[in-house]
Amino acid sequence: MDRSTIKKGAFSLLSAVICSYSCCSLFTDFSIFGALTFPLTLIFLYLFKKLRETSDPLRTGAEIPKSYSVILPIVSVLFGFCISVSGGVEKFFGGMNGLGLLRAAVQVCGISYLSFVFFRAVTLSAFGKSFCDGKFRIKPVFLFLITFICFIFYYLCLFPGMLNPDNFAQLYQCEDLSTLSNHHPVLHTMLLYLFVIRLGHGSPVLYFLFQIAVISLIFTYALNKLQILTGSKLFVLACILFYAVFPLNGYGASSMTKDYLFGAFCLLYAVCLSDILLSKGEALKKPSSLILFIVGALGTLFLRNNGFMIVLLSGIPAIFMLRRCRVRFISAVSATVLIFALAVAVIYPALGIIKSETVESLGVPIQQMMYTVKEDGNISPEDSEYLQSIIPKETVKEEYDPYTVDPIKFSDDFNGEVISNDIPRFFVTWLRLLIHNPSEYFISYFRLSEMLWDPFVECGMLESHTVSPHFTKSQPRPLIPILPGIIQSVVDVWQFSDLSAVFHFVWNPAVYLFASFLLFAVCLLKKRGRLWPLFMVSWSIWISLMLAIPAALAGRYTYGVILCLPLYAALTFKTEERETENG
Repeated sequence: MDRSTIKKGAFSLLSAVICSYSCCSLFTDFSIFGALTFPLTLIFLYLFKKLRETSDPLRTGAEIPKSYSVILPIVSVLFGFCISVSGGVEKFFGGMNGLGLLRAAVQVCGISYLSFVFFRAVTLSAFGKSFCDGKFRIKPVFLFLITFICFIFYYLCLFPGMLNPDNFAQLYQCEDLSTLSNHHPVLHTMLLYLFVIRLGHGSPVLYFLFQIAVISLIFTYALNKLQILTGSKLFVLACILFYAVFPLNGYGASSMTKDYLFGAFCLLYAVCLSDILLSKGEALKKPSSLILFIVGALGTLFLRNNGFMIVLLSGIPAIFMLRRCRVRFISAVSATVLIFALAVAVIYPALGIIKSETVESLGVPIQQMMYTVKEDGNISPEDSEYLQSIIPKETVKEEYDPYTVDPIKFSDDFNGEVISNDIPRFFVTWLRLLIHNPSEYFISYFRLSEMLWDPFVECGMLESHTVSPHFTKSQPRPLIPILPGIIQSVVDVWQFSDLSAVFHFVWNPAVYLFASFLLFAVCLLKKRGRLWPLFMVSWSIWISLMLAIPAALAGRYTYGVILCLPLYAALTFKTEERETENG
């Protein structure tokens, strides 16, 4: 037996032991670790051997690019960290010294290595796969009818539509435009004003018909592009089921919440950007493609505050991917950003639109400081006095919610002016508390952002509220669901109230995020790395939310990540012939 074989065997054994320890410490009590170590180690040794055989580059004919060899370990470590933390935020960050740090590091290494071996096997096995059954086509008009009819069915089940408290705040602004605020997207509020107040006379029906039509058109455009890219009957039919029948989309089309319309425009922007990248900019020479790209970018910019980051982080790198028509692309992106900047900096103030309060963008640091107060952390008398001036300690202990900062901000005892009047002092206090209370800060942050990174958490995708069908100050007329006999069964299926938690995996945003990472890894293997600005549409949504997590975080904030995944799959698995056809 040569030395290299011995080294490989020793490395496999060590890796198996670390992975078995990681799984035991993650899912079981340490006291029974010894009983599980030996069988788990043998299982991992066998698993590693089989996975290496199936993912051998020589067998698949894959030439491993350096970019792939860099990206996959990064994704594996990120996934390993998320899985380790998902085993218990308090448990993971609770002992941030000595043995606790060593245990956490070994656990992350073990899960990351296990993830790397599995991800490598999956991506290399997918290297030779493609979606192409010929030139399968469904006419766009039929795609639209399928989507529109499905969404109308969902809407009739939820008639007159679903709202949340944000929508009520917007509708109250519509009744008195002098109170119009950019805390909620002004464009969306004005759509409500037009279709609910002016044309609908207090009824939301016209607004929902408008929204269903717009989302159906965007989905139709995306589906048509997907069938052009792949020509695969099976893939296209699966995408039709995903966009038209998947309950989350039907619910989104029947909800007044801005995030579903925003997600649809993110999809439109991504599809148009894919056209531009595949054609090396030539698509911009078509007036229709140029107009749709600008419309998609404007919808992304105006329908959520993080839209600017999405366009910025995907648009700038796309400039360097284009050799031809670069000036035309820069002009299109610059025009959309200029329109958005003029609206926010000039038009909004001229119309008297109220700026959002400063504390609205400080949800994360406020939550971290309040958790430190709740847990009686290491706080100096000076900082304690400052925090007491914002909100009494007793109120914090009563109102604190680990998943949202709203109970703190909306408390009658909360004094946001203390923060707004002296922002530098707020951040100095925040930094000082971070130095003395790192565990509390990490626990608070990862508990608040759990729905963004934990693949196993149950996400609040679906929000139901009992609402009045009319929103004028006059006496509302009662309206009931048009299909009352089936509404409860449909809602029960959506909520998965009586089913296994496994079904929550289907629309967990973290699952779609890591799926996009793996698809990008396959793109690198197929030498399609130039498409990475397109993947940034999804990744920038996630990055923007991780930087500034909105209050009462729900999975709907990452709806655009979910919608873009079929597009990424089509671009990853399309054949070279279709790349030439579309490029």
